[in-house]
Amino acid sequence: MEEKNIKKAFLQYLSFGHCGQRNAVTSKELERLFGITGSTVRQLVNMLRCEGNPICSDSAGYYYAETELELKHSIGHLYSRAMNIIKARNGLIKSQDLFNENIQMSITEKENTTIH
Repeated sequence: MEEKNIKKAFLQYLSFGHCGQRNAVTSKELERLFGITGSTVRQLVNMLRCEGNPICSDSAGYYYAETELELKHSIGHLYSRAMNIIKARNGLIKSQDLFNENIQMSITEKENTTIH
């Protein structure tokens, strides 16, 4: 199935059959039904969200928002995940100093061995 068709079918499936958190569907079930991988499920959900579709998720699975509260909960969850990713990125940026220190130490060690 081509991407445009699978995206449309995926959206219809969620919006008609899985409206509201109580009707959430797992990624495994979506993978089985659509013959796709978990990463493809996540890509489809991301594309649909970016287009303005209220696709929510939580530990129970994916669902089409039935209420504003469900939508706000998913927005908050995504915000929290984004902040954690930024924190991890910042930590990795700090870790670059370790590489710079190791390079400098290595150069200093070489200079010391050649001087003696």
